[in-house]
Amino acid sequence: MKNTTNSNTKILELDKDQKDFLQKVSSYCGLDRASTQTVWEYTIFTMLMEIAENPDQPYNILQIPYLGKILFKESKEHPGEYDTFLALNDNIKELSKKAKKGNLQDLITYFSDKFIKSSLKQIENS
Repeated sequence: MKNTTNSNTKILELDKDQKDFLQKVSSYCGLDRASTQTVWEYTIFTMLMEIAENPDQPYNILQIPYLGKILFKESKEHPGEYDTFLALNDNIKELSKKAKKGNLQDLITYFSDKFIKSSLKQIENS
C-alpha cells in the first residue's frame, strides 16, 4: 500500500475550544498539553483502526473510557455520511445529575485524592 500522506500533514485538528479543553485537563493533571494531546491522538487512532479492521460492518461501536459508547452507521438516506448515536455511561449520567444540582462533594474528594494528594506524595518521596 502506497503512503499518500505527507508525514507533516495534520489529519487530526483541534479548534480553539478543544485546545483550551486539553490545556485545562493538562493543568488539572499536572501534565504538559503535548502529553495530554498525544494520549487523545492515540485514543482516536485506536478507534479509527477498529473501524478500518471491520470495513464491511454496517456500524461500528467505539467505546470511550468513562464516557460511554458512540455508534457510527452509514446513513441510508445519505450514503457516505454517518448517523451517530451516543450512549452515556450510567456513572457519568449520575455524576452529571449531581453536578447540575451543585452536589460536587464526591467529585471534589475524588479529584483531591487522585491528583492533589498523589502529587504531594510524589513530591514528598522525591
